[in-house]
This record gives sequence, structure tokens and C-alpha cells, in this order.
Amino acid sequence: MLKVMLVDDEVIIRQGLKKIINWQSVGFEIAGEASNGAEAIEKIASLSPDVVITDIRMASSDGIYLLQELKKRKTDCKIIVISGYDDFSYIQEAMAANAYSYLLKPVDIDKLYKVMDEVREKILSERQTKNEVKAYNTLLEEKITLKLLNGADYNEVMQSNPQYKFPDGNYMTAIISIDRKSGLTDEKTKVFLSLTEIIDYEVSISENHIIKCFVDNLKYALVISVKDEYCYDEAIKTLNNILTNFSKQTGFTVTIGISGIFRRANMLFRSYEQCNKVLAQKAIMGNNRIIDYILYRANKNSEPTINSNLIISAIKSDDFKKAHDILNEYFSDVIKRINIPISSVQSTVAETAILIIKTFVPDSDSMILVFGRIVKPILELGQIELMVDIQNWINEIIDSIENHSNAFLIETNNVLVKKTIEMIHDKYDTHITLRSVADALFVSTRHLSRCFKQETNMTFNDYLTMYRMRKADILIETGNYKISEAASLVGYSDAKYFSNLYREFKHKKEKPDMA
Repeated sequence: MLKVMLVDDEVIIRQGLKKIINWQSVGFEIAGEASNGAEAIEKIASLSPDVVITDIRMASSDGIYLLQELKKRKTDCKIIVISGYDDFSYIQEAMAANAYSYLLKPVDIDKLYKVMDEVREKILSERQTKNEVKAYNTLLEEKITLKLLNGADYNEVMQSNPQYKFPDGNYMTAIISIDRKSGLTDEKTKVFLSLTEIIDYEVSISENHIIKCFVDNLKYALVISVKDEYCYDEAIKTLNNILTNFSKQTGFTVTIGISGIFRRANMLFRSYEQCNKVLAQKAIMGNNRIIDYILYRANKNSEPTINSNLIISAIKSDDFKKAHDILNEYFSDVIKRINIPISSVQSTVAETAILIIKTFVPDSDSMILVFGRIVKPILELGQIELMVDIQNWINEIIDSIENHSNAFLIETNNVLVKKTIEMIHDKYDTHITLRSVADALFVSTRHLSRCFKQETNMTFNDYLTMYRMRKADILIETGNYKISEAASLVGYSDAKYFSNLYREFKHKKEKPDMA
């Protein structure tokens, strides 16, 4: 429904105009009234009528003033003048000020119906033409911008499209990428349409000039004009709205990579490269966020490393928390730097995992026993896209080793006993004795034996035997080791002696209540 405003200094005239015709039947509604030109100007700004019907002579600020002001302000509304004066000079002055039609009082109803029909058709036709031109220009602008983003020569593109002038100003580019997740395949079209609607709305209300470019069915690129700091803040606000509203409406998320600011349109391909570079960092930083190239560039420095020896030493000492802390510190460092390729993280973690597995799981059978599968770090990590999943993967490796080591864990706050247990765990497969450990710790055998017994309720030899038996049991359970081979691997040279100990161990394991 189109809107009409009535302007006349006589209330009775305005009331008559309201009733003289059925406005809805000609596609209009009365949006407001005014008693003079100045009042009309104020109300037009807020009501945005499509048609203004005004008297030409009023007590103050007449219709000519209104026409001239609307012409000066380049207002789109059509003006129909209704006056009791048929003097040609009035008509001429009204038409010069862009009046659409001039009707004499008393108004002929049929003529008013005819004029309203004509003006309605003209408004709708102009709107259609305007929308078609706007749609064409938008498509042309998107096509040109996409070419520039992909590295086409700026001068050649502009020469090929002389009817188009790229907007002046500084530019930044943003790539909005739907984060992949399970279930997206079936809903891809619906989710992408939702993103399109949200972007269209936010672009339409933004104070910045924004060019939207379709990249593929998971991505949009936005080229945003940023003339000053205020425009930059407005751009970030727009991008934040897109990110937040998309998540609320669909349950899915987007990650947005934004470039630095460029002063010339012929550098758009550089901004596009920057966006893609930082967008790749969502594998490191996670989804559902805005990643800024300026921060990315500011954090360029050497890559952090993992101290694998410290992790292995911590695991040998049954300090699994320390092992996890070392790993988590590495990942935290990677996130702070944000410029490290995910492939580099995959490689670093794979190397660490290989060393850990080789140290604590000597063969494939033991690997199946501990992890439930043959672990292939390089292959498995190469298929993981997000850093948080890489972090979970390596921590699960440590957790699996811990679960198989819990049977050997004894809680104690005695530093001497802790070091003794660490040495047993590290050297159980060698000729380790109470004497050799006491000498290494610079204490007497009597003192060490007494402390160990008090803390563990076991003798040194009892604990060493138990630990060796459990390690041997893991090897024998795989089915790949004979008893004599297992005996040698856990530090026994006498297979018969070992066999007797192992038989007793199995008996207690199977019937713990009889032990």
C-alpha cells in the first residue's frame, strides 16, 4: 500500500479529501496531515510518503515553498497540487518545482481518481525500473569485485566495464565461512540460505558501503569501504552481528577472516589472500570467531616445540598430570601466536606421539592392548582439521597409557620412596637391587627399606616383583611372547624361576579374595 500525505491549512478541506474517494481502492492509505509547508517538511522526513497532495496557497509556508524544498532535497515523493487558483503563473511555478499534477478546487472526483491511478502506476513502474537497475548494478559490482579479489588486472577490468566506477575509499575484505560439522550435508542449502538472508539484512542496514560476493556454497566474501575509524568499528559490528545471528538462527557457526586495510581497489587481491591465510587459522584457534590479519601479522615469530623427553620422563614417574601440562602449554602457546600452519602442529604432535608410543608400547600387540588399535600418528593426525581435536588426540594417547599404568601407581608424599618407585619403573628390566637404588639415592639400605615398607606396605623386592609380573602379563596376554621371552624382557634370566613367580601372580590375579 502506497502512502499519501495531505497538506492544507483548512481542516475541513483535509477532512473532505479523506472522504472524497476510497483511497484503498486506488492502492493508497492516508499516512499523515500537515497545515503548512514547514510542518509538512518535518513529517515527510519521518513518514516518507509516496505522494503529497497540497494546497498551493496557505497562511504560512505555502505549497510553492514545500515544492521547492522537496526539489532541493531530491525527495522521491510525487506532488499533486490542488488549488482554487487557475492562474497560469501558479501552474507554471508549481510545475517548475516538480509538481506531478495540478487540480483545481473544487476537486473533480473522477479526475482525482484518474490522477491517483496514473501516479500509482508511475511510482510502481519507476520502482520496478529502479530495482532492476539496482539488481543489475549489484550483480555487475559483485562480478567485477570477485575478479579483482581473484587477481584480475584492475585497469583491464575497469576498461571492460566503462559504465561502472569502483567506489572511492579504503577497503578491507572479510571472508565468512560456514564451519563444517556433522549433519551439515543434509541441511547445507537451508543453512546457506539462512546465511545469505542474514548477510543481506546486515549489509542493508550498515552505514558502510559493502559489496557482497558469492564464493561457494560455504563462503561469502565482503568488501567493505572503511573511510575512518568509525567505519572500521561499524564494519566489525556488522560482522559480529552476522556471526551471532547465524548461530542463533541455525545452530551452526561461521568463522570470519578479515584483512588489513588497503587504500586502492587494485590491491583487493592482496586483502583476499590475507583473509584466506588467517581463515586457515581456525584449525588452530577454533570455530565461531573473527580472526584479524593485523593480529596474525603482529604475532609472527618462531614456532613452539614440545619437549618429548620431559613428557616421557613424567610418564615414567607416573606423573601424568605433568605430561598433560607440558602438552597443554604447547597448544596454548600455539594459539597465542595464531600464525602457525596446522600442518606444522600435526607434524610436531606426530613426532612426539611416535616417541611416546615407542617408549611405552614396544610392539603392535601391546599397542592393541593399550589403545585398542594400531596407532598411526602421521595418518591419523593428517585427517584432523581442528587443533582442539589434535590436542584431544594426543591427550587420549597419554590417558590410555595412564589407564594401563594405574595398577602400578602408589600414592606417597615421601620423596625418597617416590624416587625409588621412579627408578623401579625406569630400570625394572635390568638387574636393579635395593643396594643399587640406595647407593644412587645416597642413603643406607636399612633406611630405604624401612621408609619403603612404611609408605607402600610392601618390601622393595615385593614391589619390584609385582611390577615385573604386571609388565610381563601385558606381553604374554598379546599371545606373541613365550614365558621365557617375557621373562627376559622384564629382567629375569632364569625362566623357570620366573615361571613359578608368574604362576603365583596369575593365581592371585584370578582369585584375589584367596590372596
